[in-house]
Amino acid sequence: MAALLTSGALATTCAWQPFAAASKAAPLIVEARVLRYGGTSGDPPTPDYMDVQVLNTLKGRAPTKELRVYGDNGGSGRRFVSGYPVGTTWMLALTRDFDHWPVKDRRPQVYAFPSCADPGLAVIGDTVFGTLGEPFNSSRPRQFFLQELQYVWKHPLGR
Repeated sequence: MAALLTSGALATTCAWQPFAAASKAAPLIVEARVLRYGGTSGDPPTPDYMDVQVLNTLKGRAPTKELRVYGDNGGSGRRFVSGYPVGTTWMLALTRDFDHWPVKDRRPQVYAFPSCADPGLAVIGDTVFGTLGEPFNSSRPRQFFLQELQYVWKHPLGR
């Protein structure tokens, strides 16, 4: 589990924000299973994007049941998609902020990881693992029940 939570090296020096910060700004939060990787860039080559199957929508509205999610291309300050192994399930905070981003594909099902923020929490069964940050009083990786987080995002208090 530790490898899942610490993978996805960064290629920038921006101030990193935990998942809670990414989720506030993200228009879409989904529980999704990683289906495949695609595209390559960098040296050594790494995948540019991953296709995910939406299992549950926690915030916003997913336009389709399968989304394409772009990660880091070597200098964008986003997580690399290779840190999310094929077949694993994640709670993902996603954005359509493509400023300063070479992605030409602007179809409705195309999203990206937010810049300078941790976009994902690992989901295994009914448990979520990761670093949430405030308001969950979690500055290091820990586990939460999926139902707790689903409730928080579907019934936000003070947002």
